[in-house]
Amino acid sequence: VAVLADTIHQNPSDAHAQYAFGNFLFAHARYQEAASLWQKALDEGFNNPVLLRNLGVYQWHVKKNLTSAAGFYTRAIQLSPDDYRLYGDLDEIYEQQGNTAARVNLFHNAPAAVLDLDSVRARHALLLIEQSKPDEALAFMVAPHFKPWEGGKELHLMFVVANMEKGKKALADHQPTQAAQDFQQAMQYPENLGTGEPDHPDNA
Repeated sequence: VAVLADTIHQNPSDAHAQYAFGNFLFAHARYQEAASLWQKALDEGFNNPVLLRNLGVYQWHVKKNLTSAAGFYTRAIQLSPDDYRLYGDLDEIYEQQGNTAARVNLFHNAPAAVLDLDSVRARHALLLIEQSKPDEALAFMVAPHFKPWEGGKELHLMFVVANMEKGKKALADHQPTQAAQDFQQAMQYPENLGTGEPDHPDNA
């Protein structure tokens, strides 16, 4: 810290030192000071995707400015289009904004390799469920073998919701046999989702 502070004192335009010092300060909950240093680094021409992402995190979680946060994340993706983590965060920001069109466009323009990763595929499937497109959402869950973190149940819950929505649609269309099949499917634990069936599943 002393070295970085002295470096900035001797050379106020050292963007790399401002960026690194900002990272330290943010990690120690000195958010405003960190963001100020990051912005100075950006103004000095340090156009770095991680720096932009950091400013996006600050605007999102500290300032609660979703529009500004989305702007920083968008710029970060332009510089680093293969960083899958940026897509999940930006989709969550758009979701909080209620901006469905932007979410659709985000996934439409994402590289194929990014769309094929577990976390992005899950966010895409969630969007389709929220758009009342359960069949399309389930299609995203069929082929790959997901590897959830220990205790992770989100993908299986999405699988349940998508099948329940299919069943409800079938009932509304006077197709009880199809609805029963969809509800039965919702009780399954497909191996590829990576979530094992518990001893006493809650199927009520």
